[in-house]
Amino acid sequence: MFLKTSVAVLAGVAVAASSLSPVLASEPVDVVWSAAQNLSSAGQNVGSPQVASSADGTRLTAIWDRYDGTVWRVQTASSGDIGSTWTTPRNLSAEGRNAEAPQIASSADGTRLTAVWFRNDGTHYRIQAASSSDAGATWTTPTTLSDAGQDAYGAQVAGSADGTRLTAIWRRSDGTNYLVQTASSSDAGATWSSPQSLSQTGQTAGYPRVASSADGTRVTAVWSRADGTNWRIQTTSSADAGSTWTTAKSLSLAGQTAGDPQVTSSADGTRLTAIWRRSDGGTTSWVQTAKSSDAGTTWTTPITLSGTGEDVMFPQITSSDNGNRLTAIWSGASGTAWSVQTASSSDAGATWTTPQTLSQMGQDYHGHRLAASADGTRVTGVWSLDDGTDWRVQTASSSDTGATWTTPQTLSDPGQNADSPQVVTSSDGRRPMALWWRWDGAARRVQAASGVLSTTPGAPTAVTAAGGDRRAVVSWTPPGDDGNAPITGYTATAAPGGQGCVTAGTGCTITGLKNGVTYTVTVTAGNRLGTGPASTPSNPVTPTAAITPKTRVIAKPKAGRSKLKVRVKPNLGKKKQWTFVVKQRRHGKWRTLKTKSGKVKVYATRGPKHIRVINLGKGKYKARSRALRGYRPDTSKVVKLTR
Repeated sequence: MFLKTSVAVLAGVAVAASSLSPVLASEPVDVVWSAAQNLSSAGQNVGSPQVASSADGTRLTAIWDRYDGTVWRVQTASSGDIGSTWTTPRNLSAEGRNAEAPQIASSADGTRLTAVWFRNDGTHYRIQAASSSDAGATWTTPTTLSDAGQDAYGAQVAGSADGTRLTAIWRRSDGTNYLVQTASSSDAGATWSSPQSLSQTGQTAGYPRVASSADGTRVTAVWSRADGTNWRIQTTSSADAGSTWTTAKSLSLAGQTAGDPQVTSSADGTRLTAIWRRSDGGTTSWVQTAKSSDAGTTWTTPITLSGTGEDVMFPQITSSDNGNRLTAIWSGASGTAWSVQTASSSDAGATWTTPQTLSQMGQDYHGHRLAASADGTRVTGVWSLDDGTDWRVQTASSSDTGATWTTPQTLSDPGQNADSPQVVTSSDGRRPMALWWRWDGAARRVQAASGVLSTTPGAPTAVTAAGGDRRAVVSWTPPGDDGNAPITGYTATAAPGGQGCVTAGTGCTITGLKNGVTYTVTVTAGNRLGTGPASTPSNPVTPTAAITPKTRVIAKPKAGRSKLKVRVKPNLGKKKQWTFVVKQRRHGKWRTLKTKSGKVKVYATRGPKHIRVINLGKGKYKARSRALRGYRPDTSKVVKLTR
């Protein structure tokens, strides 16, 4: 069974955030989702589900913590077929001690995986890691990253596209406060560096997050740290894969509490965007953001994304590979009910759209997450909705960098609570995959669903046109992007005039054009969602009248100028002959010879040289061939016969 969105979408409107409401638009996008399936075994509770995807969306790896009846253990399962089937769950953490809150990073091909979590060593919680080089089929024995002696929590991990360079980050107590610490690996998690502290001593720091360039050399971390009066967002960067780091600096302004930071990076690590929640200490808070275009050396002054007079929670952000296209999501409330809100930027965070709401008004929402395509245009969001009876997981998608969104649809089944949704997508954004936990009546279980996002096709390419007689013969190459739905036809249109032709193939002929007028031709492709954008115009083409060869008629007198000898060229061979008529000059006019019954008398050539000799009376004559076999007619010179 599959769930399908409506092709209607939600569009942003320039209104105050407190009055945000869905507005329907006509962007043709839909997402077909599979039915939810269970990944974890029945019988015991799960928590903290996470998921990673390969760039093509085929390889997926989920991770979570699950109670085994005695302690919590980290478990994982993988799929190699876009989430259609999943392996039996396996334990990553050792038995006997609690292990919780796993996170996972994947290489672009999905084969190299690294997971981090915190686990009790009998006295304190410590950060551990394990890796796989075969898409989750086997995993290394866990390695402990944090030092002994104090608790460490909140591990995060980011890695290079090939999965070899990894950076883990967490918070660890120094006996008085928590410090943000990090360790790195350059061999796909086989070995790790000794921990080093990123935040300053003397005040507590927490909620660390990390982002990496595609090659893993440029890494940026953000966290929230108390400054003695309030919490402020801080950041530091590394240009050598985590070996050394810059001195931490504050991003948020002094005087107000800031928390829940996130950071995203361009593929080259130079363009960074951080996002966080800033509070006035009461019931009002804002989503704020700052950006860097020099790998974290300098940052812009924070700007506010959310509206005034409301409260916000847990902002999230996605970035395109070049760092230009950004989409943010958060929960916002102007009263007692919360809604899922979003804003986007197409200029690397310099300016942002007016916030819009994705969820329906009148219900509570939380747990929102985003995943975006490599170019940042296709974005899928998930969240949890209180439907009045249970919490359910919902989703919506955009194909225009968050400008418009599909109508939300519910992924989890009714009847029991579902929460903690996560989402990933393929690099083209067309294969989103959502993960969450759902109560089955006895315990929480991890569930997943896979989607297929479809749009109208891209533009055809390499359009060429050749002129004919009042026509243009057009050909093209299909678009590289069919919209994830089969192309049903093409339309070629000439300009000026708008004459066109429609075909299921990659070429057609436009008729009804004017000879001597110069035209260009554009082509569009269509699928079940509609018509895509027009191609680049073809080469200029000017139709001209057809130039066809003509026969050659030779007439001569024969036998003492008493007979007319007619020869028609070209030579058609022995089996084919030309036909012609003879005209005589009478009373100052040329008249075609006719039979006694009054019909035009038609002669045919004979023999291999296409000659015909005719007995005629005294007078002036000429022969004219008939149009035949693509040849135009021809008239001979005048011949005078005498008897």
